[in-house]
Amino acid sequence: MERKNRFLFAILFSIIGILTTIIVILLLSNYIAIARPAFDLIRIVDGLVEQDVRVLLLLLFPIYFTVFFILTIPVALLMTLFNKISRTATYELGVFSTGE
Repeated sequence: MERKNRFLFAILFSIIGILTTIIVILLLSNYIAIARPAFDLIRIVDGLVEQDVRVLLLLLFPIYFTVFFILTIPVALLMTLFNKISRTATYELGVFSTGE
């Protein structure tokens, strides 16, 4: 059970960070909409700034997670594999030099 609990803090920290980012973005877009009510950032999307931000969030989150799974996880696996290979060679070298 301890092995599963070690990821709990990282997952909670990630969820809190993502939710905080969404809240800040929506608050800022709301402030822009209040300051400039007839302002449209993206002319293709119907609606004002708030709708533009929501559409961009809906489009960018799946892209972000896809890039994360395609790039980050294989790189982490390669780093882990390299670490195990280099650590194994170091241990064998240490045992060999002591003569055991």
